[in-house]
Amino acid sequence: MPMLRASWELSAGIAAVLLLGYVVLRAANRPRLAALQAFCLQFGVVVGIFALYQHTSHHQFSLVDGAQERALWIAEVEARLRLPSELTLQQLVLPFPALVRLLNGYYAGLHLTSMTAFLIWIWWRHRPYYALAIATVAGTTLACVAIQNISVAPPRLLPELGFVDTGIEYGQSMYGPPGTGIAGQLAAMPSIHVAWAGIIAAFAVAVSTSRWRWLLAAHFVATFLVVVLTANHWWLDGIVGLLIAGVVFLIARRLLPPATAAPARAEAPVDQDRAATRA
Repeated sequence: MPMLRASWELSAGIAAVLLLGYVVLRAANRPRLAALQAFCLQFGVVVGIFALYQHTSHHQFSLVDGAQERALWIAEVEARLRLPSELTLQQLVLPFPALVRLLNGYYAGLHLTSMTAFLIWIWWRHRPYYALAIATVAGTTLACVAIQNISVAPPRLLPELGFVDTGIEYGQSMYGPPGTGIAGQLAAMPSIHVAWAGIIAAFAVAVSTSRWRWLLAAHFVATFLVVVLTANHWWLDGIVGLLIAGVVFLIARRLLPPATAAPARAEAPVDQDRAATRA
């Protein structure tokens, strides 16, 4: 069964609805709806940025020159750094079709879902951190999109090295033919999958005291493994994505006004910490 592809048109439509909601709520001028108004604006901007990423990344099919060479260079650098071989790890899971299908589904299905759920959760349960989270996600995505204009082939597009495109193999590809699908196929470096999962895990562990926060940390680890096992990314794609997210977070944390920046966790009242355990 083919995977449902979230097109840039769908993302742009969602962004438009959110921004329209912001306009309507602003016109209503209801103080009680101020938080919802801010949510619609900020979340709409993030979704709009993602739609822009989806739309612009497709043009990389006209910029294929050097994509394979850059990918091979990344493989060489990883070998010098003695990072685990992506090919060896993928070959360990290929004999298990059910597991491979699960990995494909995880890669295609949880990327947008997890980020959407995270932003709603942090707005609903930890609102002082919401503006910082939005700024980090938006800035990281824009920075990654800018770098991705330098096309880099993912491992799955290098079958001569032994890699298998598991999405195509099992009819679960989220990319489809050139110019269709959720994103461009030569936008491997850096990995937005890994960057987003890292942001989600970092904020969850930092702002919540619930034991369930460790599930989001596990999601980050699982995402990093999944993008490698499905041959959608190199290790360095994820590492660079995380570095970008870290730099963007530090800049956003410094530039946000004190009233909207997240307070230090150590300064949080005991009652708020206890209330957070229900998150």
